[in-house]
Amino acid sequence: MFRVVRNAHEGHGPVFNAGERVEAVTSPLWGWLLIVLDFVVPSVPVEWLSVLLGLAGSVGGLVLVQRAVVRALPSGGVLVPVGSLVIVALPPFWDYATSGLETGLSFLWLGWCADRVSVHLCRWDRGGSPVVDRSAAVVVGLGVLVRPDLAVVTLVLLGVLLWLQPAGARSVRSVVQMLGWMFALPVAYQVFRMGYYGLLVPNTALAKEGSNLELARGWTYLSDLVQTYVLVVPVLVVAVLLVAGWQRSRAQRRVALVGPTIAAMGIVHGTAITLGGGDYMHARLLLPALFALLGSVAVVRVADVRVLAAVGVAVVWAAACAISMRWDDALAFNAQGIVDARPVDVAFARTSNPVTLEDHAPLIRVPDIRTVDDLFVDDQWLAWEGWFRTVYLLPGEEGHPTAGLRAVGKVGYLLGPDVHIVDFGGLADPLASHLIQSPTGWTGHRKGLPEQWIVARFAPPDQDDDPRALPDDNPAARERAIASRAVARRVLECGPIVDVLDAAAAPMSPSRFLENFVGAPRRTLFRFPGDPYQALGAVC
Repeated sequence: MFRVVRNAHEGHGPVFNAGERVEAVTSPLWGWLLIVLDFVVPSVPVEWLSVLLGLAGSVGGLVLVQRAVVRALPSGGVLVPVGSLVIVALPPFWDYATSGLETGLSFLWLGWCADRVSVHLCRWDRGGSPVVDRSAAVVVGLGVLVRPDLAVVTLVLLGVLLWLQPAGARSVRSVVQMLGWMFALPVAYQVFRMGYYGLLVPNTALAKEGSNLELARGWTYLSDLVQTYVLVVPVLVVAVLLVAGWQRSRAQRRVALVGPTIAAMGIVHGTAITLGGGDYMHARLLLPALFALLGSVAVVRVADVRVLAAVGVAVVWAAACAISMRWDDALAFNAQGIVDARPVDVAFARTSNPVTLEDHAPLIRVPDIRTVDDLFVDDQWLAWEGWFRTVYLLPGEEGHPTAGLRAVGKVGYLLGPDVHIVDFGGLADPLASHLIQSPTGWTGHRKGLPEQWIVARFAPPDQDDDPRALPDDNPAARERAIASRAVARRVLECGPIVDVLDAAAAPMSPSRFLENFVGAPRRTLFRFPGDPYQALGAVC
């Protein structure tokens, strides 16, 4: 993300590599917020901007969901922020509120949506107009720009807002107006995405195959979160409190729907994440769903023994969670391929709260990477085996070298726009994202671009037999490597591959924008095998 912000700041556009249009940011709204803030306050490092913005979003989301729930509570009894207490007791909430990722923005959007829906449900039940105002429609429509998976929450809220529209002759007009306000920004951005990047979805979604159903992996991911923090307890508390709240408010049937609607937002989103296979980072993608589910009882009124008992159980659980509940394998992937990312970063950075590039220096200097000059001296090739997998470095043209990396975030940001980064995993690479996914590997990171493709794309043909870029185990292996690079060069000249690369790298013009737009569905569906010989038969 930070590399994209740097490229935008230096005039290359919202791209990962200068001259290559790839949407390497899953959350368009988060990316553009950071780009704008980086221009407005250039004196503040973008790393700190992301941390502060994420923290503000997390706090703001919590405040908004509390306001939404309080608005619908019946009178009588003492207010207790029980759901909010459960949320802030969770260690992953602490980590991702200030992680620099878009999680805080997700919390803010969910809280904002809950607040808008609460306003309309309560206003209707209390004699006000049921017509949905523009602000609610616009906010609900932003979900897909916050994260693509939040589109399922937008659909739930769309159903609620449609139900709120008045019946009669004006209903069709009001519905059309509401839909226009709701989807104006998402549709406008989608037109930009298709014309500029040439795809229907972010390149990250393509690389992760986010539309695939992987229930077994997703169930493992969900179980990891639930078992680590004994979430059965707070979920049962939520159920008890929602039932109690419904019984107390059932005379006002629309007001009584505020809590269940917010809970439904979380249940639907959590189901979508589970069906999609989850992630390899412990708890991360399920946090928005958990935030909404717990936010449905963010504040309650203690008016009877049943509610008081549920609150007492939640308080005891929250204390135990905050003090002692932690993920077991703090510095390693577990047997299910899940890792708690923050302890790993802290251990490698050797500081308790790493934020800036300098804080992460011990991790990213593998081997001793400090500047581009440390990497490129006079060699045309340089390769090493390290924590980031084999890295291939080529001088490129006009002093702009190419580096192939597996972990592109911190190192890519360090090396800067002058170095073209090839992402083996495909998140930021226009070719690797179209590979056929491997059945094994980290969830969401199961594509790996073989080195033959990098050599074929970026090295002159006369360097295919350079001994510094060939395996040194035996002559037969060297011959196979040289031959496979030649095959990869042939495949790169075939129509579908040329189409994919031109969509990203051909100079932008009105005709290019139109061609990208029209061909976006075709490119989004295109996949090819990673083995050059198989790709030759499948593509050419």
